[in-house]
Amino acid sequence: MTNTRPTRSALLSADEEIDLARTIEAGVLARAALDGDFDTDAPLDDLQALTVAGDEAWQRMWQANVGLAGMLAGRVSRRHGLPEDDLVSEAQLGLAEAIMRWDHRRGTRFSTTAWIWITSRLQRAQRELFTQRDELRNAIDLPELVSDETADEQILDEQPPAWLDDLPVRERTLLQLLARPDATPARVRAQLGLSRSAYHRLQQRARELGAVAWKSAA
Repeated sequence: MTNTRPTRSALLSADEEIDLARTIEAGVLARAALDGDFDTDAPLDDLQALTVAGDEAWQRMWQANVGLAGMLAGRVSRRHGLPEDDLVSEAQLGLAEAIMRWDHRRGTRFSTTAWIWITSRLQRAQRELFTQRDELRNAIDLPELVSDETADEQILDEQPPAWLDDLPVRERTLLQLLARPDATPARVRAQLGLSRSAYHRLQQRARELGAVAWKSAA
């Protein structure tokens, strides 16, 4: 599984979903037998063929429904100003759980189960991201920023924590911008002129360096 947006396949019919689910189940059992979890008289070649078919069925189910994960993640990202890449990753994990947990014998469509598990993952990720943002602001405890023409030239009305000076300019500026009450990833990216991937790399470095500097000053 990957964080990139996979190409979606055509939507599946109810019968196709059931056939894929049965093939996935057979593949899981075959792999368990190959791993020695239980004894079976089935030929080795048959078990290996079942595992391959199960993997292919899993991928087809994934491709047909990954668009739902991306749609729900994007909706949460836009509504709450949270990093879309992080949310897409969590939504895809929810989709993977749904594929493994869906019981086609209950008569419900797979999309119902997928919606539940994806939404659950997104709600958990949303709480964690909000907590991280609040903890970051509380740890930095920065006063309101005064905007300038360039994000790198942001200055403070009051003196920032001493440990903040130990950070490189870009990392320090990012933390200062994120400390604002109205900060959102999209707004900060625009102020710094960063792509989404560059923003996440800078954010990771800033968090790591900030944690080290903060602990050293404590």
